[in-house]
Amino acid sequence: MDQHDVQTNLETLYADWKATLRFGKDESDSLSPPLLLCLTEEYCRAERRIVFFGQETFGWKWNSALQKDYPIYPHAWPFQDINSCSDFPANPGSIEALCWGYREFQFAAYQPESRRGPFWQAFKEVCKWPDAGMMWGNVVRMNYSAPTNENQSPSIWDAPRSLRDSLISQQSNLFTAELAILNPHVCLFFSGPHYDGFIKGTFPNCEFLACGEPSARELARVMDLSLPAASFRTYHPNFLRQSNRWSYLETMRKLVCGD
Repeated sequence: MDQHDVQTNLETLYADWKATLRFGKDESDSLSPPLLLCLTEEYCRAERRIVFFGQETFGWKWNSALQKDYPIYPHAWPFQDINSCSDFPANPGSIEALCWGYREFQFAAYQPESRRGPFWQAFKEVCKWPDAGMMWGNVVRMNYSAPTNENQSPSIWDAPRSLRDSLISQQSNLFTAELAILNPHVCLFFSGPHYDGFIKGTFPNCEFLACGEPSARELARVMDLSLPAASFRTYHPNFLRQSNRWSYLETMRKLVCGD
């Protein structure tokens, strides 16, 4: 897999998608910029390409305060500020900028508090699987910030139902086309059953099938023609840790890699 060619294909996809986005002004102001991916060399060279999906970013913006908010970032933000979805279509360089942000983020390498949390600990554990090359994505590509509560953690669940439905509808073609370009061998959805409706919104014919002892609610194989055969959904790593189900990571490793 050629890294340059694949990234070019991704950015072409993002440009086409950007041109089709349709939200009202208030809706765009309340949504974060989208999570756009930037290929890693390790993923492109890996014998086992894995996409590791979380729920949503719960806060994703890029601006000139980057090194003030996170002093150990090695480079200052060199683009126009992108604080919301409104800035995404309005900024002609927004695709390059958001892909730069994804690359610079380096899977929370420069955000110690996030890096030490269960989500990125689980990511690191999967990185140790044999021949693994990793990419990170989210089931929901933008989060929502309620305009009446700036101190509230941003989440799509706080958005009006009509906006949630619109976002899932508008991101579904992006999601499937992006996966076709990434061509993963494995998809891991650490989104929990609460987000299954969002997955179904993208893959309407998918099935969640139990893998054995845990119920399908806890750990499921996700079956769909647009997904690799090795696709699984389990709880978010925060809940895996809290509920003493961290061993599900090992269960998935065995299902993917064998004993």
